[in-house]
Amino acid sequence: MTLHEYLKSAQFQAVQDEALREAAIRAAEKIRQNHAPVKRHQLHAIPSIIQGSGLTGLRDLAQKQKEKNSTTRNKEFWAAIDDLLSATSSSETSLFGFLQTLLLEQGFLEPEASAEKNTQKQIRKRNKTITEGVMDDILNVYFEHFNCHYFIKAQQGGSQ
Repeated sequence: MTLHEYLKSAQFQAVQDEALREAAIRAAEKIRQNHAPVKRHQLHAIPSIIQGSGLTGLRDLAQKQKEKNSTTRNKEFWAAIDDLLSATSSSETSLFGFLQTLLLEQGFLEPEASAEKNTQKQIRKRNKTITEGVMDDILNVYFEHFNCHYFIKAQQGGSQ
């Protein structure tokens, strides 16, 4: 099965319905536990940016928002979102890490650890490109789950 076929398969739909939702919930929980809650309008920008510009647009937004002269809570929130999207993140809630693990398990990425030193960088670059392509495809679904959970927890907490 090709990667394209996998992304259209019932198997991957189940991943989006279950594993991806759970990953988004874990990320929302971690951000809510580690940072002061942000106002809802911070999250409202995410879906429209994803629709218009995908992963690149969301990364740009996160970078701009965390550097913007605004409240500490907003900067921290956007730094956490940026970390979710980062290929270099070591966070257990990293979306990039989640997808890379999934794609490696499904055989769509090359394991770089077993490769010779001189080819590891090339493999890492290819794997990153593949992972980011899939990430761009599922970003909307992931952040629908993320935003929904964040909103529910905010409502239960009485803030916003």
